[in-house]
Amino acid sequence: MAKISEISCQILFGEMTKTDELYNIIGLFNKRQVEVVGILERHFGEIPQSGLGWSLWSSMHHNKLQSFKDDFKLFPHGYGLTFSNNEFWIDFDFGEDGEINGFDAKRLWVFIEKNNIETNFLSSHEIQEIIKLETKKGKLVFSGDTNYYIK
Repeated sequence: MAKISEISCQILFGEMTKTDELYNIIGLFNKRQVEVVGILERHFGEIPQSGLGWSLWSSMHHNKLQSFKDDFKLFPHGYGLTFSNNEFWIDFDFGEDGEINGFDAKRLWVFIEKNNIETNFLSSHEIQEIIKLETKKGKLVFSGDTNYYIK
């Protein structure tokens, strides 16, 4: 997987299509999702990773989830969470069947902005258009709710 600086260089030198750029950003996003789940499991033990399971568990453990404010900030919401620490910021929803690698255009766009990732994308709408094209090609799958997944 490319690092943010490698992506920036490829963008600057025009070596990457917007589709390639999207997949690299999704890769960075997915990597951070895995990191967040790992951090939460180290601090709280096994956590539910289905959307509904997370929603119920996080509401029951709300006070405990707020107790690590010095190490990271965590805001559970519905089927997902917003997480930030000194390295990165991310917001994502857990999948219906425990998937942790879902994404959508708006969350990718905010991820780009909050983490100062250089990109040729100008908006979440532009990202959504490429997601739609890749879904039509069968390379991405829509969950029927909000998340898309790489097939």
